[in-house]
Amino acid sequence: MRKVWIDFKQPISPTVRVLRALFFSIGLAGLCYSLYAYHLVDAERNALSWELQSLGRSDRQQSPLSHAGASPGQTVETLKPANDVLARLNLPWETIFSGLEKTLTPDVGLLSLQPDPGKAAITIKARAKDMTAAFDYLERLQATKRFVGAHLLSQDFLGDEEHLPLEFTLTANWVEHP
Repeated sequence: MRKVWIDFKQPISPTVRVLRALFFSIGLAGLCYSLYAYHLVDAERNALSWELQSLGRSDRQQSPLSHAGASPGQTVETLKPANDVLARLNLPWETIFSGLEKTLTPDVGLLSLQPDPGKAAITIKARAKDMTAAFDYLERLQATKRFVGAHLLSQDFLGDEEHLPLEFTLTANWVEHP
């Protein structure tokens, strides 16, 4: 490898000095422009943020029932489906499912659950091996502390089904805190 001799005492030519100054000034101008562009973008972002916050405050100040031209009866009817959905979401699902899981047997299979939050009742559609298995499930459901007033609503024998030929529907009221 060849040795490189660097002489720090050697004078720098005027063209190199001019080029250094030119590149330095170009770099400095680029930095200033970048900072200025950042300042503009940041100011615009802050303005949009303030506008968004003020819109959020004005939305919270307006009442959801204050619709122009709507009577209070119409707004109550409009909000009824939303309140029904909220009532279904706020059901004690853990209590209901844990109670149902404790009552299941291998001879019974659940098909559907239909809660009625207004009455604290649940309608259960299931299939069983035979009528004895359906009655056993009904008795097990009545024996739990989570469900009261369980009774059979309907039954239907499905002759073509091999494993669980009896379909039945029952209803029960749930207790939130047994």
